[in-house]
Amino acid sequence: MNNVTPFSDDNREFREFRPDPAMRLFLYLIGILIPLLCTLPWSLPVGFFAIPPGPGRTLFMNLVYIPLAVILLLVLVWVPKYYSSISYSIQSDWLITEGGVVWKKRVRLPMDRVQLVNVTQGPLQRKYDLATVHVYTAATGQMQAELSFENVKNADEIRERLLSLVARYRADQTGLSSKEAPKPVHSALEAPASSSDKAIAQSILEELKAIRILLERRTERESKEEGNGVL
Repeated sequence: MNNVTPFSDDNREFREFRPDPAMRLFLYLIGILIPLLCTLPWSLPVGFFAIPPGPGRTLFMNLVYIPLAVILLLVLVWVPKYYSSISYSIQSDWLITEGGVVWKKRVRLPMDRVQLVNVTQGPLQRKYDLATVHVYTAATGQMQAELSFENVKNADEIRERLLSLVARYRADQTGLSSKEAPKPVHSALEAPASSSDKAIAQSILEELKAIRILLERRTERESKEEGNGVL
């Protein structure tokens, strides 16, 4: 399974992929450092200074450090299994993420629901040139991502190609391909007039002027006749 980019060079094939292997290092650091930081700062002073040597100290050490050792062992076993369970898929009409060791979680997001694609990068991710691609929908807004591709390389490229794929999908759904832009429509008033059209328009204008003159003369004659009748 590819762990670099989900796209082929021509952007036509879509592959399954998973996070960069450096994600295992992140999980190891989190899974090991957190238990140690939560246990050692208080257990060492208490065990070696507050409790005198003897059965009490031994019991305290067993109650604290045996569970700690079990937790660290579980982390060492769980991290590679969890990493292997994670898979991402970008299809022509679906985005899919899947992962989980004990409880499997599978998220399927239709392409037409994608509203925003964002990229975030933490300090540790920046060191290894990794980032997380977050996909948002209208239902979740920008408060919570509906789906995330975590700890991937080329995150900006994935974001741009994903946005292009969403635009192409919506264009296909509306019957317009991305290469077929609608042709501009001109109204009859905007259409260029030919010489014959100009001649016809001029003839109509002259006839209207002649009709106007006849109407004015008729109006003047009727006015004179009415004036003579009054006298």
